[in-house]
Amino acid sequence: MGLLQQWNLSACAWIFTRLDSVSVAVAASLMVIVGGVIIKAIRRRIRTWHFAARTATFVAVSGFAFGMIVALAAPRIAATLRFFGFPYLLATTIAAFTGIGLLAQQRRQI
Repeated sequence: MGLLQQWNLSACAWIFTRLDSVSVAVAASLMVIVGGVIIKAIRRRIRTWHFAARTATFVAVSGFAFGMIVALAAPRIAATLRFFGFPYLLATTIAAFTGIGLLAQQRRQI
């Protein structure tokens, strides 16, 4: 087994043991990008509301809704990363974060 292949398998094993955390990181990164759009849309709708109602809405959306979305999306992201197979786990993880970076660049967030 070549050195590069051995290094890849070691990295894949490291990622596999932390796949739950990696998938939460991917989901949270996506929420950072998409969350801005959602918050802007909600802000337009509630700008005339009373301060307490606006604050409660922000807490509900940011804390509960975004948290629930990340919690529901993370297992699906982990399953998707596992779908491509153990030897490709490093490549798919790098591709996922690169795709998120490209999406952030496209939306002018970086």
